[in-house]
Amino acid sequence: MSGRRVTIRDIAERAGVSKSTVAYALKEDSQCAAATRECIQRIATEMGYVANPLVSAHLANVRRAESKAGYLATLAYLSDRPLKQMLAQGFPHKGAYDGARERANELGYHLEVFHYENPDLSWDRLKGILQSRGIHGVVIGPHRGSKVQLDMEWDCFSTVIIGDSIAYPRFHSVGFDHLGNMELLFSRLFRKKGRRIGLALSGFINRRVRFQFRSAFDFFQDELETDMRVPALISEQWEPAVFLKWYSEYKPEVIVTVYDDVRRWLNSIGVRVPQDVEIATPAIMADSLDYSGIHLPLKTLGKLAVDTVAAQLFRNEKGIPESRCVSLVVGEVRTGMTLREGLV
Repeated sequence: MSGRRVTIRDIAERAGVSKSTVAYALKEDSQCAAATRECIQRIATEMGYVANPLVSAHLANVRRAESKAGYLATLAYLSDRPLKQMLAQGFPHKGAYDGARERANELGYHLEVFHYENPDLSWDRLKGILQSRGIHGVVIGPHRGSKVQLDMEWDCFSTVIIGDSIAYPRFHSVGFDHLGNMELLFSRLFRKKGRRIGLALSGFINRRVRFQFRSAFDFFQDELETDMRVPALISEQWEPAVFLKWYSEYKPEVIVTVYDDVRRWLNSIGVRVPQDVEIATPAIMADSLDYSGIHLPLKTLGKLAVDTVAAQLFRNEKGIPESRCVSLVVGEVRTGMTLREGLV
């Protein structure tokens, strides 16, 4: 067969099965028995089969159309929160799940949430449930903690992580370009000269974004005259007394922070935002929608995660990858109510 592309028909003739059986086997569909899948995949590899990307694109469009008519397959959405909590108004990562579910539906998949911290669900049992259900694709949603380890055997699954909270396994992941977003925010804030700008973060947030917010802040501070610099507040004791002591000592005119704590603490001592002090954030989330800063498009992140898993399933890539890829999404500049002037 040298000189031409190996086709599904060629593989079917060699294996003595139908073309549809070969198609099911190559995309790891549970409609094809495991032993048959392994045999066909081995033959395909021996024959040097390579999928046609143009056909793949066409089939993706077909799946989108078919998804409106009915169920094709299931993807798992692994979470450390129960579904009810994930769907609650104001839940910070709801958008990621919404985006993942929307893209799954477009591609013909059903997305099902598995709350792995359920005490009745061990890792072995979870793996057994996924396999018995014919689920081969897994999206690991954003997590509360950092450096989380997930101790399941992953050889049977195509997997992607949303965010950077998972220390092990090191799967492909999608996340936000926190360093780029912070550089974008500071470049806008420092266009207006003469304002002393401070950074206030909890130690947890600082670690969660891998110190990228602090790195960008230090870079811009180094360009300022000494009297315009404000020492960053990065505190493991993230509480009103610590923040208000820092604010009283350095009196920044603009504070860059994450979440709504700082505004509440300032209001508690009669300091008005933005009349008395301005606030900007590199991460506009569900509890800070009226902030000025960088909006994080969580739905885009969820959609990208499902796209990544779907591509792995098509290529039959399973387990922990030898070379890990990270896809970053850039945020969007938003002007809200916490700056006196827009971010232009």
